[in-house]
Amino acid sequence: MGRRIALGLLLLALLLAACGGGKKSTPTVQGTVQPAAVALTVRGAASVTFKSSTPLQIVVSDAPSIPANLRFLSVAFTRPESAPAGKFRAGLNVFGYSGDGRIRIPAVAPGKAAGGLSTIAYFDLTGAGGVADRFQRPALDCTVQISQRGFEGSVDCPALQDDKGKSVTLHLSWKA
Repeated sequence: MGRRIALGLLLLALLLAACGGGKKSTPTVQGTVQPAAVALTVRGAASVTFKSSTPLQIVVSDAPSIPANLRFLSVAFTRPESAPAGKFRAGLNVFGYSGDGRIRIPAVAPGKAAGGLSTIAYFDLTGAGGVADRFQRPALDCTVQISQRGFEGSVDCPALQDDKGKSVTLHLSWKA
């Protein structure tokens, strides 16, 4: 699912870049798959500890020609990884990306959805029997630190919930 979101954003950004009114423009989206040192700790309704090198898909669209609210950064596992709890993926989509620094993902009230193009951190776990859980609603504020235009960073979420109200804490860091 995270890969589909990133590809959709990439297509949106390319469409916006193509509509530049005939002006010669420079590329506005950069996407790459990079091997990265990744550390992931998840506790609560699911428990995963992962520290290894894995490929990450990193997509950045931050050119001045793109409206500020449509600029984005996406960092995501390119494939599910394995843990005793099952197969998992994690990622981050930052809308309104304005460069390196600290970002706060605000908490979203139970039963509510984040409005519009929102920044999300997520953790997907497919356990025994193929049952999948997606933890992406922050019950408490999350903190994101980005550097090197997304090639290095961290996400700390003290409470990410799934649609059933189950909750996990998530710490994700990476360096490509």
